[in-house]
Amino acid sequence: MRGKKTLDRYSSSDIDQYNNLIDNYNNLVADQKSLINVYNSKVNEWNNMNIKSRVITSIGGGISLNPKEFKQTVVDRN
Repeated sequence: MRGKKTLDRYSSSDIDQYNNLIDNYNNLVADQKSLINVYNSKVNEWNNMNIKSRVITSIGGGISLNPKEFKQTVVDRN
């Protein structure tokens, strides 16, 4: 009897809307799993290429320590 009263509080359109949301969620989860599988497949494909670089590269930056680059010292005699 108590279960019947609980079910009677919801209309069939509320239940349909809830079921549609559940279906939508399940579809999104399935899409996410598919995209994760595609991503993992591409990562494995790149890892299996055994790409090797025989070049040493460097990214530099900062200030130049060459003495010619420093500003001349100004002395104020006053």
